[in-house]
Amino acid sequence: MSRKKIIAIVLACVFGAGIIIMAVFVGLYFNHEPVEEYRTVGYIMGRTVNESENMDAVPTSLTHVLFAFASVNDDPVPRLTEDDAKALGKLSAYMHENMPSAKLMLSINGTGMCNATRTAAKRAQLIAGLAELKEQYGLDGFDVDWEYPNRPSNKHCIHDASDYAALMEDMREAFGKDTLLSIAMCGSITYMNDLNRTRMAKTLDFVNVMTYDLSMRNHCKLSDTAMSMFNASLAGFKKSQLNLGLPFYERCKDADYDYKEYDELMQMIEDGEIKLQVKDDFCFANYEGHRLSFDDRDHLMKKVELVKKRGYGGVFCWHLGCNMDGSLMTEAHDILSK
Repeated sequence: MSRKKIIAIVLACVFGAGIIIMAVFVGLYFNHEPVEEYRTVGYIMGRTVNESENMDAVPTSLTHVLFAFASVNDDPVPRLTEDDAKALGKLSAYMHENMPSAKLMLSINGTGMCNATRTAAKRAQLIAGLAELKEQYGLDGFDVDWEYPNRPSNKHCIHDASDYAALMEDMREAFGKDTLLSIAMCGSITYMNDLNRTRMAKTLDFVNVMTYDLSMRNHCKLSDTAMSMFNASLAGFKKSQLNLGLPFYERCKDADYDYKEYDELMQMIEDGEIKLQVKDDFCFANYEGHRLSFDDRDHLMKKVELVKKRGYGGVFCWHLGCNMDGSLMTEAHDILSK
């Protein structure tokens, strides 16, 4: 066989393989099962509840409200501050009266997640504490916001991936299928790889993918968000399990800069303090020498539309207190309900 024929055959094989790989990629990217009801999930902090007279920051259209946070330190006991305990009680009463179909979940995090999950006995103690809070506040489930497993300085924390999965499995066994379980997962593929995703996918009701803080220059670009969600769908989770994260705040690469929330940013634009620079993929504004990266309303809603186009399970926001009239999540719900 001549050299030209060999080269032609090799090129044809490479081209054919490329077509097959592209077809598989496109199929995975666009293929999805119909979603019966999209989730609209809002994290809320205790200070928002305590400062709210009419609770407008909590739209009644939300399907899930996640109270942040109960802290877990080195001892496996979930703790609420006095102010947060007051806020959670107020929120629970409000939701039971005004949002009876919505689900109230408690999110837990803390510096001690590694130590608190290292053994079955410690996990059991943590779960016992959660059970008490579930009974006290009428909770429908729990969310774990462990940032970030497998990246500790503690030399004992070398089994975070398996311990994290074991915690969620133990919680499922203890609470049963009627209690909702979720996690917040970093949108970076590097951090996704730190989880035992196969075990997690079998246990969790949904996953809140933090499709933000991906870069300090443009922390929530639409293209990065789309790729982050796609990576999560390849990481062992069903598309219907995944909620896309909507950031209601800005980021700045300057370490000494304290970020501003959505309402404040929109007021600054209205007052002429900053000028919004709009690109197809992202927004930003310059303020006193700082470059602020954030989403305006249009870019946020483009991400909500992406959920419908790609067949993901819903959206969540961090956090409701950044938009005190609740208009953003109300509009997100309306888009997903069409």
